[in-house]
Amino acid sequence: MNNIDQSIFSLLRAALFGHQLDGKAFGTYNERNWMELYRIAQFHKMTGILCDGIDMLPSNIRPPRQQWIHWLAEREKTEMRHKHKAHVLKQLLALFEQHNIPAIELKGSTLSQYYPIPQHRHFSDIDLYHFDQHAQADKLIAETLHVTPHNDSHHHSKYNHHGVTIESHFDFVNTHTPPSNKAY
Repeated sequence: MNNIDQSIFSLLRAALFGHQLDGKAFGTYNERNWMELYRIAQFHKMTGILCDGIDMLPSNIRPPRQQWIHWLAEREKTEMRHKHKAHVLKQLLALFEQHNIPAIELKGSTLSQYYPIPQHRHFSDIDLYHFDQHAQADKLIAETLHVTPHNDSHHHSKYNHHGVTIESHFDFVNTHTPPSNKAY
């Protein structure tokens, strides 16, 4: 494991579990190291959480000012996206409840609730499960939101609502790939 990897795990432990950071490791970081760390954080959608870890470092060993501004801006965008998706989810759940269609959220913001700052955990879409009323849920979406759910997957239908991708799952586990999932 290289220094960047060690730094990522160190920042994650600090942000998620409150572990103390060894400032010495970051004291030798230069602009290039911080850029590489930022690139990896963006690729893995962890910028918000890693930014929380960097917040725990003394200000004199944080990224250079311009780079730190990018980290903070990215964390702010993650918070705004989280808030928007939570609003869309609330609207959809109310719509389904109004029409007596059961709906629970899988993954996404449900898991983010277990993070110290839920809004800093990135999730890309909203995954819903409607028990045995999947067809009724898709029909309701088509009629009320004037959006046609795409059924081009054996695992879920998909549609977009206010810029958020919604996946309406037929089942909890994709039993088609990989084959080991069939055991579930």
